[in-house]
Amino acid sequence: MLHVSQHNGRFIMTAAPVEALPCKPHLATYCHGRFRMIGQSCAEYFGRLMEIGVTQHFAVAAGDVTQKALQLGRLLGFETHDLSAK
Repeated sequence: MLHVSQHNGRFIMTAAPVEALPCKPHLATYCHGRFRMIGQSCAEYFGRLMEIGVTQHFAVAAGDVTQKALQLGRLLGFETHDLSAK
């Protein structure tokens, strides 16, 4: 799960692998998803996000592209955070 936002004039990127869960859409034209964190609780993950100071909106992709996404962020000069379970 990837997040990109801007804070204090700098872009921030966070990434962590998640497990996609079955989900039936419940609002027309609205993107839906259910997920489970891998190796950490949602409370731990979102607590780490709050410490960093991210906003809303996340993207997901099939497969684990965490390191590739963070590498791109570093190449673009973003502040990057690997939030994979430690």
